[in-house]
Amino acid sequence: MKIKEFIEGDFVDYSSYSTLRTIPSYIDGLKNSSRKILFTFLEKNIKEKTRVDIASNLVVSFSSYIHGSCDGTVVKMCQNFRGTNNIPYFSRDGFFGTTLNPSASAIRYIKTKNEPYIYDIFKKEDTKVLVAQEFEGAKIEPRFYVPTLPMLLVNGAEGIATGFASSILPRNYKELVKYINGKKCDLTPYFNGFKGTVERVEEKNQWVINGKYNLISKNTIEIIELPIGYRHSSYIKVLDKLEDDKVIISYKDLCDSKKDLFRFQVKFRMQDNISSKSEEEMMKLLKIQKTHSENFTTIDENNKIRIFESVEDLLDAYIKVKEEY
Repeated sequence: MKIKEFIEGDFVDYSSYSTLRTIPSYIDGLKNSSRKILFTFLEKNIKEKTRVDIASNLVVSFSSYIHGSCDGTVVKMCQNFRGTNNIPYFSRDGFFGTTLNPSASAIRYIKTKNEPYIYDIFKKEDTKVLVAQEFEGAKIEPRFYVPTLPMLLVNGAEGIATGFASSILPRNYKELVKYINGKKCDLTPYFNGFKGTVERVEEKNQWVINGKYNLISKNTIEIIELPIGYRHSSYIKVLDKLEDDKVIISYKDLCDSKKDLFRFQVKFRMQDNISSKSEEEMMKLLKIQKTHSENFTTIDENNKIRIFESVEDLLDAYIKVKEEY
């Protein structure tokens, strides 16, 4: 095979398909694998608690899923701790992970089913007007759903494909509803249960996600929230490095795994005079501040790449499709 034949044939096919698998639709917020899972759960009307491994096998057989196991994606669609889904698709029975420890229990020990509200977001009455698809003669998931909420912005999404990447932060669904109804709203990124703050920076579509701390004495602070993306083990490494570098004297790990709460007491030298430092300086010193740049790269109704300039542009496009359907 000549290089030109490979590039114009197999490589293009692979790149196109990898894009469909890893970049979310701006209409329903789903990727191919998660759409197949939702399709199976809706069509099979899974209202009884079902082990994740059994549900995953059902998805593979019913929706012609050809990429091995989809266990991990099922688990992700169930999770509801800070930094995951603001509105999870499915329920949780067992340990599905926490902010401190995102790793779920083995799939044979945890169960799930449809959340009751999922039928209000993805209405059965819409089925007849959706773009139907078949695979080897069998009915599979529609090309896209048209949910009653812009789920891509409700839960956010990350994805890296060949030549494209998507990074979209979640929003508060109540504020999205206000926008849809033409009312004044706040479209700042939002994470359920997060006690820190999210602030816009001057650069377009860029945000700073701040943790939170309290000053409890002249040389001691208590960290009570970390930026989204940190887990317990990863921040322990940060504190160990700060201790090794003599930035701090010591720290106590007081995190509460049962309540899924971060809590670290950090001690400085008296001469560091931390009370005189600004909040910004302390955030940077303790590395409890993260900058996130959004990239609104999505898949459109024709399975083509569509890149939006802002969250408002994406919302307007979703509203237009919703109104058409």
